[in-house]
Amino acid sequence: MCVEVVHSATTRLSDMSYFAAAHAEFGGIRAVRVLKCPGSMKTSRDLLRAPTWLFGIAALAAVALAFARPVQSQAPEARGLDGVSGTWRLATPNAEGEIDRSIARVVDRMSFFIRGIAQSRIDESVNPERVVRIEPHQERVRVALDDWGPVELSLDGRQRRARSADGQPLRVRAALQGEHLTLVQAANEGARVSYFSGARGGDTMRMTVRVQSPRLPEDIVYRLDYRRVR
Repeated sequence: MCVEVVHSATTRLSDMSYFAAAHAEFGGIRAVRVLKCPGSMKTSRDLLRAPTWLFGIAALAAVALAFARPVQSQAPEARGLDGVSGTWRLATPNAEGEIDRSIARVVDRMSFFIRGIAQSRIDESVNPERVVRIEPHQERVRVALDDWGPVELSLDGRQRRARSADGQPLRVRAALQGEHLTLVQAANEGARVSYFSGARGGDTMRMTVRVQSPRLPEDIVYRLDYRRVR
């Protein structure tokens, strides 16, 4: 016969949920004969009766095991952004030319009659950011790209409303994947997805940008390198 004790605890600390469960089992020994004791007679049924203090020890052991288990946060931790946190300045030589070539590769697949218009409109809206600022704090991050922002976002992908640098409405969200930060800025006619990656303690960061629109034959993709300022 076994006695099983299950203890579950849910604790909220700094907006983070913890769940722990532990099991402790104690087994009795089945007697096969009658034991004689001075002044009393005990059978196997008597031996299987666990004293009340044993249950107390079981409960305490379960609690200790529960809180000894590693605690896992349900939300991403901002400390994973060590490789991209800080202020960064553009370091890619001829960044405008890099972007123009990426745009041209996509526009060349469009109809001859609209290439010129599409090229000029995209050139006006897609420009390299000179300064990028990324400031993680607990489970949130503040991002600024030149004159846009800073905008504070949750790292769990929750969306919020913001404005573009020229005042247009945007739907913005951020997510942490390993040590990479993903920033999505979505408008009615398309979206820009920026991926920030860097080595922890390093002085360089790469920003990969993907411009998406149903009017484009494929995404416009370009990469820019940045150097840490502070």
